[in-house]
Amino acid sequence: MKTVCFITLGCKVNQYETQVLREAFLGNGFAEAPCRADVCIVNTCSVTRNADEKSRDAIRRSRTQHPHARLVVTGCLAEYDQQQIKGLGVDDIIPQSRKYELPSLFFESPKSAAGNAYDLRITGFRNTRAFVKIQDGCSKACTFCKVRRIRSKAMSRPAQEIMDELKILDEKGFKEIVLCGINLALYGEGRNYSYDLADLIREIAAEKFSFRIRLSSIDPASFRKSFFSLFERRLVCPFVHLSFQSGDNETLKAMNKNATVEGYERIVERLRAIDYTIAVAGDIIVGFPAESDFAFGNTLSFIRRIKPMRMHIFRYSEPTLSITTSKKVPARIVDERYGELKRLAEEYAHEYSKCFRGKVLNVLIEGKRNGFFLGYSENYLRVLIPDKERVTPKEIIPVTIIKTEPCGRIYGTLETRGKNEE
Repeated sequence: MKTVCFITLGCKVNQYETQVLREAFLGNGFAEAPCRADVCIVNTCSVTRNADEKSRDAIRRSRTQHPHARLVVTGCLAEYDQQQIKGLGVDDIIPQSRKYELPSLFFESPKSAAGNAYDLRITGFRNTRAFVKIQDGCSKACTFCKVRRIRSKAMSRPAQEIMDELKILDEKGFKEIVLCGINLALYGEGRNYSYDLADLIREIAAEKFSFRIRLSSIDPASFRKSFFSLFERRLVCPFVHLSFQSGDNETLKAMNKNATVEGYERIVERLRAIDYTIAVAGDIIVGFPAESDFAFGNTLSFIRRIKPMRMHIFRYSEPTLSITTSKKVPARIVDERYGELKRLAEEYAHEYSKCFRGKVLNVLIEGKRNGFFLGYSENYLRVLIPDKERVTPKEIIPVTIIKTEPCGRIYGTLETRGKNEE
């Protein structure tokens, strides 16, 4: 039997697309192998220059770990700049726009993957939570991002196709589905009818599936008023990841974000008015070209007002080589600012988790490690449960939070035991 290995970099959409390819290969007689496979497929990312480098490193490692494999590279880097890939021992390069033609290199069968980027199907997922791609592409033109040039304009999957796929995943017993897209808030664009993300989720909720729905990252600039009703009616998990990027209006303007700090704050205020325990997470880019001390100070003030429960901090990485040296923030200053943001992130993460001491959260058990079961609550807190507890993996169970630590560890039990610890 021939074997195949998949290496995936980047976003949830890429992970979903790898699953499409995986099912095509496994459905045509291949077995998945971690090393020395006959075929190795690297699904690359190219959102920044750092992502490019990680993708190239993954290709080099794959050639070393699978010395005799047919090495196939696909994904966003294969679409954006094939010159970066050539010379790395690659046998085939399949651009992102032709990713779904990849299986035809190896077989022709009704079980092959779809023929285009919007005709997708999966019947399972490797993780406990399943990712379902409902949207692709982006109509925005943020200066720090080149994804629009790679994946083209925003397009949306038909609702019925999504519903059919969700029914299959529900039958397979998945307890959480993460709806994802390149710009999820733009769901509905590219169709000839008025239908947005809120409409889709209301339709999903009407089916009474047994899984809970989580949204992947949302662009605040595209956040619609209709989305608030999803949290009011508890149709989605009480967690929202907003791509803030900066807390300074001039920096946002330079990023071409078409958004303001005041607009960001209004979204958060409205969400917390619905339920103050809704978890708000965000992205922040540090060291954007010409970011002044004043601009960074505004971002710090913004973070102190928002107090996100989780913050992804990224050092600025040019999407192209077009940024002039004079505009670059010195690396030493970027590192200092990164450290300051990281300390704030840790402080607010602990502050948020402390609110749930003694309270019961519904935790999806995802695995076991170092004497603990671990899983994520509906508001995306990572909870550890002693393995002596009677816990069923891949199920959602009520867990009482008994202890939170500044380092980020959160402990729970199936029943309250004693006084909450600091």
